[in-house]
Amino acid sequence: MALILDLRAAIREFVHDGEIVALEGFTHLIPSAAGHEVIRQRRRSLSFSRRGNNVLSTNTRVRDENTD
Repeated sequence: MALILDLRAAIREFVHDGEIVALEGFTHLIPSAAGHEVIRQRRRSLSFSRRGNNVLSTNTRVRDENTD
């Protein structure tokens, strides 16, 4: 059976500092709320990746200006 969580709980449980994160959507379905929730929960030292033309694009590291 599938586990259904609200967005806040899902980010808290599955996104941890230092991980590689992919937030996916199609054109107008980009998950902005998920990105905002990651910021609200102050996750640090994440790398983000995205898919483009069915190929995983280069990871982009987001610096934490307080520690990097």
